[in-house]
Amino acid sequence: MPTIEPFFPRDREPAGEPSAPRTVKLYPERELLQVGSRDRPPQSARLSNAAESVGSALGNAVGLARRFPEDLPKHLQEMKKRFTVIAGRAKDRAHDAVEDVQETATVRVHWARNRAERMAEEQPLRVIAGAAILGLLLGIALQIWRNGGE
Repeated sequence: MPTIEPFFPRDREPAGEPSAPRTVKLYPERELLQVGSRDRPPQSARLSNAAESVGSALGNAVGLARRFPEDLPKHLQEMKKRFTVIAGRAKDRAHDAVEDVQETATVRVHWARNRAERMAEEQPLRVIAGAAILGLLLGIALQIWRNGGE
């Protein structure tokens, strides 16, 4: 821990003569650096780099703000082009998705038809019995619905 020497003006300087300003160094490692000094500690260099980055970013922002009214029409045109491209891509993707769903549905319908035809050829009595049971269940359901669930 640094020490401080007591300073008593009456003891050290003659009466009537001004003394030179005296500096007391409590923490010499925290001294402020002179502008343009090259012997910077590592922390000070990092701080200086960060300050330069912030300053340049702020300068860029101010420059953009000043040019904003001039560049606005150009930026609007560019944004319109980008939006058109993005909308076109989305439209193409939606079209591709619809085509995929249609193709999948067509394949499944053909598969179900082929399977139903094969079942009707291989086991006709089961198909007739299934149709009769389905008709009976639909008739009962319609009768209940027509009577209001009584």
